Amino acid sequence: MKHWKNLSVCLLVLALLALPSLALFGCGGEGGEEGVVTIRVGYLTDMTGVAASAMRPNQWAIQDAWEYLEKNDPIPGVKLKLEPYDTQMNAARVIPGYEWLKERGVVAIYSFMPQNTDVIASFIAKDKMPALTHTSTAVSLASPWVFDSGLPAADEFRLSLKWLSDRWPNYPTKPKVGIVGWDTSYEQDIAPAMRNYCLAHPDKFEWVGAYLTPAGTMTWGGEIGALKGCDYIAPIHAGGTGQATFIAEFGAAGYKAKFFGGMSMPVWTDMILGKVGWEGMNGSFSCLTWPWWSYQNTSCAVARDALLRNHSGETQISLGFGYVSQVTAQFFWYNLLKAAIEKAGAENLDGQAIYDTAVNFRYTVDGMTEMGYTESQPVHVNTRYGMIWEWSAAARDIVPISDWLVVP
Repeated sequence: MKHWKNLSVCLLVLALLALPSLALFGCGGEGGEEGVVTIRVGYLTDMTGVAASAMRPNQWAIQDAWEYLEKNDPIPGVKLKLEPYDTQMNAARVIPGYEWLKERGVVAIYSFMPQNTDVIASFIAKDKMPALTHTSTAVSLASPWVFDSGLPAADEFRLSLKWLSDRWPNYPTKPKVGIVGWDTSYEQDIAPAMRNYCLAHPDKFEWVGAYLTPAGTMTWGGEIGALKGCDYIAPIHAGGTGQATFIAEFGAAGYKAKFFGGMSMPVWTDMILGKVGWEGMNGSFSCLTWPWWSYQNTSCAVARDALLRNHSGETQISLGFGYVSQVTAQFFWYNLLKAAIEKAGAENLDGQAIYDTAVNFRYTVDGMTEMGYTESQPVHVNTRYGMIWEWSAAARDIVPISDWLVVP
């Protein structure tokens, strides 16, 4: 009898010890949500480096968009969780960050800084880890596991040049064009694309040159001297701060070129306007894959509402293009993840399942052109369209001056 009593006590203790493990298998989620599976998505970002002021709003945008989408278009039994890693915009931290995210069990990685995507591109096919990007270079897109939600960086500038040549009012005098920035993979992708486009259209442009400096450059005397005769200059990225200081120093030297490019200027709207104001940017333009705040569609309305509800003290200008573009992009990415989960099942979702869904995924964000991929595409870019937006001192805003245009 005593033997059976001791055995019963042992079994009770074992059962109590097992309860936490059983609970984990039962919910799969966090916070005790019964029947909920947590799907983790990694995020290589910059939270404390030179690009942090632009990348922090990107992270807020993902979370705000998910909040709206999970409420209004839920994925039954699933909770998405973002796992960010701070690269500090330091290439040496990208691979350790990538490995850390894999250990966290992520099924895909957001990598909205093209320099980060370039670093991981050679690893992700072996690891079956989709990289979901906001813009990309030719280096990244050589991997079939990179999926770009917008235009490749070089295409933003080819489309900008095409739009400029179609509207240049002073032919046969040709616009003089140049580029300046840091010598990162992003600028190194754009500079030859611009040069080749200009040289292929010698009747449309006078190519002045590309002036790329070591990363971290913040004074631009030599580059300003080389580009002072330009009509249009593409000041690229340069950690945001470098781009803004070039624009300010160029204007302070008394030169009158307009500035143009892709998303790299409006991402740092607040920083640029803080140095030169709307007057200093008036007439400059940006080619954008995703619309600016004033665009009338559902995703931009969600961004404007989330700004008021979740980010007191911030403005459309302070959050910039990084925030509003990311909210819109999440309508695409969220629906891709939802389609993959519905196809594979939440418990079975992995990188391969996302890849298998993505290669044939099509989706139209409200007010935009259809986007997505086909299995026959050697390069996974989901759109060939961009819209031209002008920096307007009169409107104190960035305003659309074209419809959706096809990349030449």
